[in-house]
Amino acid sequence: QVIFDNGQRLSHVITHYINGPDITTEGIDLHLEKKWLIDNSLIKFDLNAAYIHHYQIESTDVRAGYNAVGRSNTGTSSQPLPQWKGNASLKIEKGHHTATLRWNYVDSYIDEGLSILANTINESELTNGKVDRFVTWDFLYRYQWTQPKLTTSLTIINLANEEPPEVKDELRFESSLHNAFGRTATISVNYHY
Repeated sequence: QVIFDNGQRLSHVITHYINGPDITTEGIDLHLEKKWLIDNSLIKFDLNAAYIHHYQIESTDVRAGYNAVGRSNTGTSSQPLPQWKGNASLKIEKGHHTATLRWNYVDSYIDEGLSILANTINESELTNGKVDRFVTWDFLYRYQWTQPKLTTSLTIINLANEEPPEVKDELRFESSLHNAFGRTATISVNYHY
């Protein structure tokens, strides 16, 4: 709001700056790691998981409070918040060889992207209102040479070439959670001198 004095000169400006609402969260972050030494091979299992039980966004002057878990949170200050996210990997190191297989998981959640179409003639565009879970596998192989100090590696992301689940948004996928590139492979050579 702009305030002028009696001479129509700018007196002061009042801004109604709204900071973000208070947020209360409850959840569990889990990391498990186990190593075995078998026949001169180091085998390592890793599990990382995040479970969001509650992500309460409090009321503001412009919006009622809500629990953001399991929703795309379209039109809000929050990112999509699937209840579960995580990965597990199995890594084997033997001599100069290292191989890793990793499983990645993003839980399904409610898609609110086109919720403005509800109860309109375009309601048929609201297919199922849910973003499917996204599961991918990655693979890494590395060979560490001794002379010279050379490392070669092959990385394959999204081994099974899974497509991201469709989201009712302009990109048609959620870039903060899903990879739309499909299977990608990288070969790299590193030399340390």
